[in-house]
Amino acid sequence: MPAASAALINGTLGHSLDFDDTHPESIIHPSSFLAATALAVAEERGADGAQALVGFVAGMECVVRIGMAAPGGLHARGFHATAACGALGAAIVAGKIMGLTQHQLVNAVGIAGSMGSGIFEYVN
Repeated sequence: MPAASAALINGTLGHSLDFDDTHPESIIHPSSFLAATALAVAEERGADGAQALVGFVAGMECVVRIGMAAPGGLHARGFHATAACGALGAAIVAGKIMGLTQHQLVNAVGIAGSMGSGIFEYVN
């Protein structure tokens, strides 16, 4: 299965079954989508565990810092922070594992930001 499909399926499954963690200050459940992305991309690219871990940690730093910039703010405006920030974090994880340059990584995050959503309407 392509890495993008594997990451989507495993990340969705991990989050929907509530097998993920919670970072309380950012109100985000980061590990489900970060781990799914890291494992899928690392397997597809033939990366080793160290490269996967570097990508995972970089993605974690990204999503936690975004969430901490406005704790609860995304939720208050109708967005699920995990999903809204998840696209950005996944782009960082994949980009680091793929060895993208800084310019390429910035572009990847920009594209991910234009695609991320995470509308919180499912709770209403």
